Amino acid sequence: LLNAQIAADGDDGVRAKEIMNYIHTVKEKSMANENDLISVARAYNLLGNKNFYNDVMEEITEKFPNGETVIYDKIRAFRKLSSVDEKESEFKSLKSQFKGHEKEKEFINSLARVLAVDYGKIGDEANFNKYVSMISSGNVIGSLCNELAWEMSGESLKGKGHHLEFAEKISKLSLEKTIEEKQTAKSKPSYFTTARWHQNMDNSYAMYSDTYALIAHKLGDKKNALHYQTIAVENNEYGDGDMNKRYAIFKENVDGGLSVIPFLEKSITEGTAGIAM
Repeated sequence: LLNAQIAADGDDGVRAKEIMNYIHTVKEKSMANENDLISVARAYNLLGNKNFYNDVMEEITEKFPNGETVIYDKIRAFRKLSSVDEKESEFKSLKSQFKGHEKEKEFINSLARVLAVDYGKIGDEANFNKYVSMISSGNVIGSLCNELAWEMSGESLKGKGHHLEFAEKISKLSLEKTIEEKQTAKSKPSYFTTARWHQNMDNSYAMYSDTYALIAHKLGDKKNALHYQTIAVENNEYGDGDMNKRYAIFKENVDGGLSVIPFLEKSITEGTAGIAM
């Protein structure tokens, strides 16, 4: 709300005055909570006063040692740990600290995602599945599975893939979770309309289909490569040159070279063809 009010006011002098009035109003509250002080810190930051900003953030840490500011600092520090062993140890400690917090699931999702990605990158399916099972959000699972699967795919037709069988499994999981989230709206933010949520899920499904198609192609599954690439290019309205190139190749593999000529001609004419096309 503060940011919206300030953004609507184009006069720097008036803007600074409004921010200071806001700061004084909050500071006069006898029982300012953590969110109140965070708003004050942000206000000082908008004024460019880094010293006051740092002072307020330090005050928040001292007054609310179990508050969200401290928790998010711990999560950021957790992400920066260099080894999986360190993260494993810290995960157990933080999981215990977060127990009973109203945002416990959100915090655990963040931590478990990091370890799932770390184990996924080295193809450790058992530990990957262990930490994925701790994530309550299908949206988070879908996103991390696609991120990993895309990296494993080699990220292009020429890129060298690795752990492709594992990549196929988790890419398929990303698709399944997206369908589930669209149907249940379990992770839908309250400010999203149902129509907007469905559109977001359709876009995610198409992006994840692009990943699955590339993996299927590298595993020799020509029909599924074409099927899922078709979903990707149709959702993108044939506007991405790299996607279109893969679609043309996958279609030629299934239906023959002649079947692709009309698509190639149309793409070149409309300027949506990849360089190789």
